[in-house]
Amino acid sequence: MLEQRAVGLTVTYPSVSVTTDGSRSLAHVRLPTYNCLTAEPPADPLAAGCARSLTEYADLASPDLRVERDGDRIEVAGLFPTYTRPNGSAPAYTGRAYELTAAIAADGPAQDGRTPAAGVVRIGLDSAPTTADRGVNLLQLPG
Repeated sequence: MLEQRAVGLTVTYPSVSVTTDGSRSLAHVRLPTYNCLTAEPPADPLAAGCARSLTEYADLASPDLRVERDGDRIEVAGLFPTYTRPNGSAPAYTGRAYELTAAIAADGPAQDGRTPAAGVVRIGLDSAPTTADRGVNLLQLPG
């Protein structure tokens, strides 16, 4: 859940990508949003009749982006200011910023330098696990 409203919820199913060389880091966040007239975030917002809204985006680089690595586990955190791109226009900042944390760890054997990954993305007090789609959740660590 991204935001609770008087007559429902704004929900998102975030995607996060992080690139780091060990000293500098950059994270890109994509927040497709849906307005739902439900008391709880639905598993599938379209099937639940939620109305699709604008996608919000956020980019954050070090030093504001915090990245910690422990073996094959990475945690990223920071305050991400969001923007939209209505009809492909230039970024329009929303005035909102979300405290986002993502914890990602290897979840299987490495193949061609890539490892299936699993984790949790947390925005404020709400969280969402990674999807079950193995082609989406990847961790690529240097040799």
